Amino acid sequence: MYLRPKNYIKTYTLNLGEELGAEKADDAFVILREPSIIELTDIDSNGAGTAALKALMKALPSFIVDHNIFIDEAKKATNEEVVETISANIAASVKLLNDYLKAVRSPFQKVKESK
Repeated sequence: MYLRPKNYIKTYTLNLGEELGAEKADDAFVILREPSIIELTDIDSNGAGTAALKALMKALPSFIVDHNIFIDEAKKATNEEVVETISANIAASVKLLNDYLKAVRSPFQKVKESK
């Protein structure tokens, strides 16, 4: 076995286009890596409320592997800007958090895309 230069094994693609005001769901996507066991433990150690949500949102930029969200036609948003954009939209936030946490906590089940 060869160790890969990336520090994750699995990624999750979440389509957020409709929640962010685009025409189709896949017009805006975010690809998130799985958290390490230490990262997941850090998030879970904050309980199940506001503290856990804040811990996840703080860690989220480091989980983003790729996205197609741009500031303008030429400038791709940073991971921090992507999280800020998603955080400002309740529908996108809820979808991202629900689908991502479900996928992370049940890694052998496929995340369903809402239609």
